[in-house]
Formats: sequence, structure tokens, C-alpha cells
Amino acid sequence: MADNEDKRAAANIKVALANNLITVALAFIAAQAGIAAFVLDKRIHLGVFYAIAILGVGTLALSVGFGGAGIHGIYKEGYSGSWTLADRGLFNRQALTCILGTVLVVLTAILGDSKPEKDSEQLQILQKQLQTIERNQSSELQSLEKQFHELALRQSSLEALSARKSPSPAKRPVENRKRGASPATR
Repeated sequence: MADNEDKRAAANIKVALANNLITVALAFIAAQAGIAAFVLDKRIHLGVFYAIAILGVGTLALSVGFGGAGIHGIYKEGYSGSWTLADRGLFNRQALTCILGTVLVVLTAILGDSKPEKDSEQLQILQKQLQTIERNQSSELQSLEKQFHELALRQSSLEALSARKSPSPAKRPVENRKRGASPATR
């Protein structure tokens, strides 16, 4: 009877290890979903990514299947009272496929080329537009300064001309100054 109890304890250890590997496989399937969300948002040229991701998730699912089949074989034999440790290599296959699937999932995190940042492209466009505006403003400012200078020259020449044409107050006729007559009454 002690031999049967030892086999039962060993079978329980195998089942516990298989359960742990199933948990790891499911955790890495969930991790693949998170990695995919990141990679699909930030990367381009993803053909290899898709292939490796599908292969990784498939391998992890296969690992869960091997573990489940091994557990099924042990509890089926144990229910009849004969605890057997022969699992037909299912737990070994489970461990190997779990390791392979884990490596493939981790590998997908580095696949694909980085997307060019949209912000930097938009920033370059804005910088070009700003340079164009600055050039236009500079040329308009130069044109306005030239026009202002020309107007200042015209104004000074007109002031000089009007100073020459208008009579000075000393040259006006005396009777108009004395009477205080307005130009309208003359």
C-alpha cells in the first residue's frame, strides 16, 4: 500500500507541475496580446511579427493541450486505483512546447521597424511654413521700409517746395495785416 501512496504523491507532483506550466503558457498568451497591441501601434513591416506571434501562441496552446492530456491520463488511471507515472511523454512535450512558445513570444517584442514619428513630421512641416512666413515678412518689411523712405523724401521735397512758394508774413500787404481782414473778405 505504501508503494501505491508513493505513486500517488509522485502523480500529484507531476500534475502540479503541469498545472504550473499551463498557467505560464496562458500568462504568455496574455502577454502576447499586450505585446501585439504595442507592436501594432508603434511598428511597421510586420509580416514576420504575425508569423512568429501566431506560431508562439499556437505552440503555447499546444503546450496547454499536452499538459491537459497528461493530467487526464493520470487522473483516469488514478480513479481506478492504479496510480501510474507513465504519461507517454506528454509532460515532457508540454515543457518543451511551453519553453519554445515563451521564446517566440519574447522574440515578437523586437520584430518590425519603428514607425516614423508623426509629431516630428508635422514639426518639420510647421518649421518650413514658419520659414516661408518669415521670408515673406522680411521681404514685405523691406518693401515697406523702401516705400516709407520714398514717402519721407517726397514729404521733405514737398515741404521745401511749399516753403519756397508761400509768402512770408513780412511780405504780405500792410493793409490786410492791420485790418485783420480774413482771406474770405478780401
